[in-house]
Amino acid sequence: MSTNSLSQSQQKFSGELFKTVASLDSNANLMISPLSVFVAIMMALLGAKGDTRHEIQSTLHLNRTTQTNKSFKNLYDSLRPSMDDGTLTLANNIFVDSHVHLQDTYQNKLKEYYDTESVLCNFQKDPEQGRRTINKWVGAKTNGLIKSLMPKGSIDPYTKVVLANAIHFKGSWSDTFDRNHTTKDTFFHIDGSSSENAIMMNKHEHNTQYGQNENAKWVKLPYNGDFSATFIMPHDPHDITEDTMNQLQSYVTDHHDILNKLTTNSVKLTRLAIPKFKVKCSTELSKALKKMGMKKAFSNAAEFNKMTENLALKIDSVVHESFMKVDEHGTEAAAATGVRFVPRSLVLNPVNYDFVANRPFMMIIEHVPSSTILFMGKIMNVV
Repeated sequence: MSTNSLSQSQQKFSGELFKTVASLDSNANLMISPLSVFVAIMMALLGAKGDTRHEIQSTLHLNRTTQTNKSFKNLYDSLRPSMDDGTLTLANNIFVDSHVHLQDTYQNKLKEYYDTESVLCNFQKDPEQGRRTINKWVGAKTNGLIKSLMPKGSIDPYTKVVLANAIHFKGSWSDTFDRNHTTKDTFFHIDGSSSENAIMMNKHEHNTQYGQNENAKWVKLPYNGDFSATFIMPHDPHDITEDTMNQLQSYVTDHHDILNKLTTNSVKLTRLAIPKFKVKCSTELSKALKKMGMKKAFSNAAEFNKMTENLALKIDSVVHESFMKVDEHGTEAAAATGVRFVPRSLVLNPVNYDFVANRPFMMIIEHVPSSTILFMGKIMNVV
């Protein structure tokens, strides 16, 4: 599997995961890091065999090949310049109960491909201290933005292994917004109401990468370096309904190559307006992943024999937390994913264009060279 093929798999997984999670609460703000979840499940895949492995591969849209981990390492290497300059942090770890023995091969492959270090915790005797250890590591890797990935009660004496991924992104717009042009404006909601105190960042008569069709319009704003953000919203400013947002969501996510579909050209916009916003989301992903086909990994028939010696494990929960802040200077975003394992025996004509995001919209942050989706969200309310 090439890095390009892995990126296409990650895009397919991103779209399906987002659509599945969004269907559980269609009217709420949602922000996830598909990359964080993808990597955490990839680390679980490394320890799986049989039908469990095949289901995970299918859920991740991976080919059944031995080259998957090497392709991820190549992807990781393509992100390394951004990690070296501080724009991006992507970190993985495995937290293991001190009474559990990992397979040497599994540990070595985690280290080789995912740059992990095994951290021993006495979950059996002191699960709360183990929880604090995991959260402290996540907080350090996310610049303090994700402090409680594992909430109270999420780690108990039955916990045997927790696979964790953390991601932090801090990008500056290549062309920042002038604070003097930031104004209060109205943001319209799908229930017909509106908020009068939305803070809008504005540019006028500005050349912007812009695209549209009969259903949607979007702009792509570059950050310094290799990243960009795409904002997508329904085309008709007077048609702000739940159905319209669902159609937009389907248009964006129901495609194997999300990023290439959102093509743009340089267009002078009469007005570009993006709201300042801050959003934080926490979600448990087990239900969504099962719905996507990853059922056996959560059952007593799970096969993670390549992970531990003489201990049959299954996934009990997959927790995910994310944060994003957008302002005139750029974007800071973070996310983390924790996969908890327990013993298996437990149950175009010339016209004027504009892009005024004064209604619900979607947003994608991508690493442009590798076509990798870091974050994907929908913003229903900014106040």
